[in-house]
Amino acid sequence: SVARAQLIDKMQKIVQESADVADDAIARGDRGVLEEFLTNKEVNRLLQGGRLSRALRGVFVEWRSRMMFALDETIQPHVGRGGHVGLRGSVVNGKPRNGFADFFGTQNGLLSNIAVDITTKAGYAKHIARGYLEKGLIMTY
Repeated sequence: SVARAQLIDKMQKIVQESADVADDAIARGDRGVLEEFLTNKEVNRLLQGGRLSRALRGVFVEWRSRMMFALDETIQPHVGRGGHVGLRGSVVNGKPRNGFADFFGTQNGLLSNIAVDITTKAGYAKHIARGYLEKGLIMTY
């Protein structure tokens, strides 16, 4: 439906905006902005760079997006918290892994019973491989 497409577009814009806010704060070393969603220790690690910094950037993007979804009266009724989805996640070393969706669509909402994940464009392919996202929604940044 048109309303669902507009909702998804608005959510995607918030996810990208969250990534842009993170990137700007990282570039400026703005601890105040980063500490809105990360601990002091996490901010230290993020600003040091390296592999862990990518994951911490992702934590910031997810939590900021989560807050913005909750504050937006057009999104909030359609998106609830995430959670475990049983053994329908990815397979690692031949063994199924528990899946964990970042969000679920609310009952009777425009995204009813749809798992929603946020990831980087580079992480998109790995998310597609997660069984619980077979009919899910992946927001990228």
